[in-house]
Amino acid sequence: MILPKSTASFLVSLLWAFLVAAPTAAAATIQRPAAANREPPCTGSFNWLSPHLNPSDCVAAIGKLWKSDVARYGNHELEFVGARTRARTGLHPMLTPRRYTAGKSSPQRPKRNQATFAPMLTNHNPAGTCTVVIAMLDIFPLGDLPEPPRPPFTPTDITSFHDLYQAATSVQLNCVTWLKQAGYQQEGVTQSIAVLLMATGSYEERFIPRGVVLSDKPGGAVVMSNDTSSPSPVDTA
Repeated sequence: MILPKSTASFLVSLLWAFLVAAPTAAAATIQRPAAANREPPCTGSFNWLSPHLNPSDCVAAIGKLWKSDVARYGNHELEFVGARTRARTGLHPMLTPRRYTAGKSSPQRPKRNQATFAPMLTNHNPAGTCTVVIAMLDIFPLGDLPEPPRPPFTPTDITSFHDLYQAATSVQLNCVTWLKQAGYQQEGVTQSIAVLLMATGSYEERFIPRGVVLSDKPGGAVVMSNDTSSPSPVDTA
């Protein structure tokens, strides 16, 4: 049976398109696997919520993430690296942990022990603050996070600040606003990045190395402690 020339050309074009598109689709699946389709794990743990978590401060902290980094880098894919970790790709590297804090909180005046009259350290006042943290999941002990994600995690991962902003917004809506709790969301090609929202000064927040602290000021106010130095050139702001 001899097919008309137009029909034969159509079939050849269709076959060629399939052969070209199939490997491309497979590669895309390997390089950019779909993020887990689930709501962010939330927690009402005292370790995450004390001294106080103010939902409006979380909105403001996410706003700092937008002004400091999303407005600057947008949807550009970047390689996020942990402390003392070398970048593995040719993408622009960004150091973690990264913090964005909002809200007013000042230490209370020291109280006196009624028995010894010695000064007693106290927590922050109940006005509360909120901190958004971007950190690599491999720094957290197994079982430390609610609904613990499954290891192994890579010490570097690829994503954009826009995706991290969306993850932070998801935690804000599902955990902080709806449940009055803290929480986190996984991000990245290998799902090795955590975007966490928690009370500033909480046990969990103090456990995470200080790293890079940014503000919404032009250029961002950057604070780096020695425990997050990296042997490779990475961008902090």
